[in-house]
Amino acid sequence: MRLIALMFVFVSNIVQAAIEAPELSDREYRSLILPNSLKVLLISDPTTDKAAASMDVYVGTNNDPEGFPGLAHFLEHMLFLGTDQFPDAGEYQQFISDQGGSHNAFTAPEHTNYFFSLNPKALKPALDRFSRFFIAPTLDPTYVDREVNAVHSEYQSKLRDPARLSFEATKQGLNPDHPFAQFGAGNLSTLNKPGLLDALKTFYNNEYSANRMSLVVLGEESLDTLETWVRDRFIDIPDRQLAPSVISTPLFDASRLPLVVQSQPATESRRLTLLFPIPDTDAFQHHAPLQFIGHLLGHEGDNSLLAHLKAKGYANGLSAGESLGMTESRSFSISVSLTPEGYTQRDQVIEEVFKTLRLIETDGLQAWRFDELKTVSDANFRFEEEADPQNLVTYLSEKLHSTPASELLTRGRILRSFDQALVKDMLSWLIPDQMLVRVTAPEVEPTETTQYYPTPIARFALENSRLARFQAARNQQSELVRLP
Repeated sequence: MRLIALMFVFVSNIVQAAIEAPELSDREYRSLILPNSLKVLLISDPTTDKAAASMDVYVGTNNDPEGFPGLAHFLEHMLFLGTDQFPDAGEYQQFISDQGGSHNAFTAPEHTNYFFSLNPKALKPALDRFSRFFIAPTLDPTYVDREVNAVHSEYQSKLRDPARLSFEATKQGLNPDHPFAQFGAGNLSTLNKPGLLDALKTFYNNEYSANRMSLVVLGEESLDTLETWVRDRFIDIPDRQLAPSVISTPLFDASRLPLVVQSQPATESRRLTLLFPIPDTDAFQHHAPLQFIGHLLGHEGDNSLLAHLKAKGYANGLSAGESLGMTESRSFSISVSLTPEGYTQRDQVIEEVFKTLRLIETDGLQAWRFDELKTVSDANFRFEEEADPQNLVTYLSEKLHSTPASELLTRGRILRSFDQALVKDMLSWLIPDQMLVRVTAPEVEPTETTQYYPTPIARFALENSRLARFQAARNQQSELVRLP
């Protein structure tokens, strides 16, 4: 793979480092931190057919004030509707459209991301407009009612979305004290109330700060030109020196586990998912312990766990890997697409999963297995074609918050070395005593309905007899499954 000189610029100090990039890439990169603490990554691509930029703000629905669920999402809408230098509410959108571009934003639990792409020749004036969102938005009260209704329309559009309903059911098994378990999309009932505009301005001033932002810009210009443009336009974003926006409350309440949450889907589908709280492994991504476990569990070859479940008529598919997670709380999930027979025999499916985990512990922790996975990941990275500009800047802007710039393209993708002890430690967390069992099937008999995305569910503590059965399976090596 190719090494590119990556420059870290701190005011006038420049330090050279190296960034690994796919061999087919001709892009150049430069990382800098502006005096206002804004993290920036610049990407020069003289042959690009689109310029693009993304600003990621390390603030999301987890930061909503108690009285206004959905406020972070509502602010995302309002930022598009005029700034001090471009007060017309539709000017930014029209400019992007006139330059053959697209723009959007999304609000997630921990992040809010704003992005656009357009004709490369129009990047400079686009940055003129884009930068002012984060310096002096008008937050014009004229558009409050309109945007509240827009947020509500988005909410309504998801009321029967199968994925959203399943996710809503899963949230009922999480720690109710964690903001992620609460409603974050926003609707008329949570936003259309007195004090909204004041709350919006307070939220913007208390949560948006340059030191919580990271910007990625890709253009056809040289790195020096891109740097000048960014410095001139984004240096005025206020640095309020806010503390990191991290929620210390655990995502799972260990005292409630093992817990079962069943839901009745809107479609004819059946799925079993086991979720386990695990420690943060970001610092060990080059060892890929979770990817390694997921690979051994989820492979689809002869004599695999999936092949065995298919042969018995229980399953159509299986996947495993890191799942729901926040900065301080992570989880690993094992998900099985069930047949009708598999639903009735779901406890046997769970047993087979735990027996396979035991098999991995006893027979699967060899370095050569990791090396095979490493060879594949190396090849995939080395010969990867250039990523779409808009997708790339959006992905990297979020990653820039917590990943050293030199590893932005490789962390989580290039594997370095096998760490048997680390894999063993991760496996030790995948136990019946600490799992959330999610079951989705038409046969579920609900006992309650969730509030905001009405989903029929039933939730209860895992019975002691079933727990004992799964504990026994966790200590019994599978005799049917063969590892790759």
